[in-house]
Amino acid sequence: GACPMDFYSYHLYNIPESARMFRAGRDKEAVMGGVGKLRRIMEQHKELLAELDLPEKPVFLDELGRARTTGIDGDAIYNAAGLLTYLIAFGSEGLEGLYPFPWCTFHNPKLQISYTQYLLNADGTYSATPNGHAVKMLHDLTGDRLETVVSDGVGTDVEFRAVAVRDDRGISMVCTNPTADATVNYIEIDGLMDGEYLVEAYHCNYRDNNIVTGHGTGVLEKTAEAIRCAKDGVLKHRTLLEKDGFALFRFTKR
Repeated sequence: GACPMDFYSYHLYNIPESARMFRAGRDKEAVMGGVGKLRRIMEQHKELLAELDLPEKPVFLDELGRARTTGIDGDAIYNAAGLLTYLIAFGSEGLEGLYPFPWCTFHNPKLQISYTQYLLNADGTYSATPNGHAVKMLHDLTGDRLETVVSDGVGTDVEFRAVAVRDDRGISMVCTNPTADATVNYIEIDGLMDGEYLVEAYHCNYRDNNIVTGHGTGVLEKTAEAIRCAKDGVLKHRTLLEKDGFALFRFTKR
């Protein structure tokens, strides 16, 4: 008869999963980043389909995070910085047919601020945490995805720390620093018309746009802007990304 299955479901929380793998003696898998573990899930999933003669169906990753389940305020941005790398990686080799659902939109922040995306205010409105800002930044990227190349870096998942798109307004880019050290973020965009560009930045770190540990209204606010010139089709912009910091950049021709 007709197969009653509509989809398969998995969860992944990178830090606690690493601890479980170490305890089980799976050291090589334990030191993988979140993206590596996601690819391993898909490899094992395909093996199980063949072994059990199960049908191909979409795979929903309906809980996804980097941190442990905690009420520790700093874990909100730690989780968000790594979560961005996982979301940027989707659609890449080995992750075809896997659909992510970051956990969780609402929760008791005293128990799970590490994953909570929105806080309920006393007046009934909602404010975004760093997790909320991270998901909203990617949601706001519209248009055609551009080829994005990142330099080598130290740490897991750093090869997925940037994504850029182009639409009729210009170019937008999200960059994340999922490491324990502040880094200078060098952005270089090729193939532009020469001339001046307005660069608008929306940083989220332990201080900026962080209603949990820093300042902000819970609505993503601009933190900096500058004018940069494209010469011979290339625009260069440099900024600092703090530990676990990330940012949305918009480049608009003047």
